[in-house]
Amino acid sequence: MKQNNLPFEDVGVSEIRFLTIKRDQEIIACGGLEFFEEIALLRSVSVREGYKNEGLGSKLTQMLMDEAERMGAKTVYLLTTTALEYFKRKGFVVVTREEAPVEIQTSVEFSKLCPDSAALMRKKI
Repeated sequence: MKQNNLPFEDVGVSEIRFLTIKRDQEIIACGGLEFFEEIALLRSVSVREGYKNEGLGSKLTQMLMDEAERMGAKTVYLLTTTALEYFKRKGFVVVTREEAPVEIQTSVEFSKLCPDSAALMRKKI
């Protein structure tokens, strides 16, 4: 996450469930979900340099969406400054920051880590 300039400062403080993809025991892609009952916040989908353009981001995003659904989430939110078009292709839509539920607005990522310029996106499961 650090090498891809994604927020990580609250890892270990916020309850984030991480999923990974490994190759030869090395983590080459990771992403997380922070749960707020029927809402989930997709966190820091990242593919290691040298492994990009292999479809790992799509595979990981689908794994995370499946996990969100399995855990009872009805809606998944995310914040992005760089991957707006990518997540649009995955079915997410841009919503205003004011439309975010209180749980998302009070998360560390929303309230402290991501800049106000980050786009908020939502996908209903």
